[in-house]
Amino acid sequence: FYANTTRIVITGSYGKTTFKEMLAWVISPYRVVLKTPDNINTPIGIAKIILTKLNRQTEVLIVEAGAYQAGDIKKICQLIKPQIGIITIIGLMHLERFGNFTRLKKTKQEIIPFIKEKNRLFLPPKDHHFINFKATVSKIAQNLGVSLAQIKQRLASFVWPAHRLEEKIINHQITILDDSYNSNPLGAQKALKKLKSFPKRQKIIITPGMIEFSEKQYQINFRLGRDIGCIADMAVIIGSTNKKALLDGIQANKKKIKTIILANGQDWLTVIKPHLKPPTVILLENDLPDHYF
Repeated sequence: FYANTTRIVITGSYGKTTFKEMLAWVISPYRVVLKTPDNINTPIGIAKIILTKLNRQTEVLIVEAGAYQAGDIKKICQLIKPQIGIITIIGLMHLERFGNFTRLKKTKQEIIPFIKEKNRLFLPPKDHHFINFKATVSKIAQNLGVSLAQIKQRLASFVWPAHRLEEKIINHQITILDDSYNSNPLGAQKALKKLKSFPKRQKIIITPGMIEFSEKQYQINFRLGRDIGCIADMAVIIGSTNKKALLDGIQANKKKIKTIILANGQDWLTVIKPHLKPPTVILLENDLPDHYF
């Protein structure tokens, strides 16, 4: 690495890409930034970016670090040797890969010994809670010499990455809330709160539920179904993976809502058209890979 390059590694159960994009957005007008693109977060993917894109002009390198097994974060940190480290949240996402929460947590915390100056290490206040994204980005940017006024100006114009509770106004009668990327319990709660915020609108949610929570998967999807039953007027469940848990949760409410089960690949829009009572808000919550159906 070049002596003038500040190296930053971001890990966490979820929120890594959003944090990376927010940080890069804030500092990029004032520093030469190289960030790992899209969702590239494995040692091989990161190494390719460094070999092909890093040069002497790079002032800040921002790396998103994913983990599929114990030791993955350590390998990435051994490669990058980060001077600034961030854990966005330690949650239940990908619990299935690690077997238990203790092993998952230890893997995320593999970044900690690599950050020598502890005022450049940013950790969540406790398990299952996010760090404050904007406050943390502001501290890091100031550390890199960006003024507070410049930071505030850039944060005000930040656009959240696609498919992360992205509001799409189709016309004056139909609004879609696209939260189809990588759903998690906290994100789903936020999305349902957003859905609830539309008064006097028909509220529809389309979801396959959430995955990779090991023995907690039924419980988490039951809670999601219960919350859906409280807020939505209609639910469309995609596939069979979480069908039982979602249905059980929805039916646990006194309020009864219209529920439709679809196979993966079925055109949900065609199916719900006869049931639309505009103005309508449609929440798309998660989108599972084909092999889960």
